[in-house]
Amino acid sequence: MSALSLFEIKKKFLKDKIPKNEVEHNIKFIKQKSIILPVTEEIAEKSAEISFEKNVPSADSIIYVTARENNAALITADNDFRGLEGVDVLD
Repeated sequence: MSALSLFEIKKKFLKDKIPKNEVEHNIKFIKQKSIILPVTEEIAEKSAEISFEKNVPSADSIIYVTARENNAALITADNDFRGLEGVDVLD
């Protein structure tokens, strides 16, 4: 998963007013079960193109390109990804 996914997940927990100890526990669990991938220069540049061409928010385009570049599955409940090749958007 993109390091940016960690940002998005933690932000959602905070927005939903999840207690701090639960947030820390959940983030620790996610980090233990995931391979966290950095945002490289190549990913950043390709993400800019995807963001512009497909009108995808910046963070989402970085997450998307990170998954594609690493042959990783991208499963999300975020509708911003709907219509992108290789993404499974949960209903």
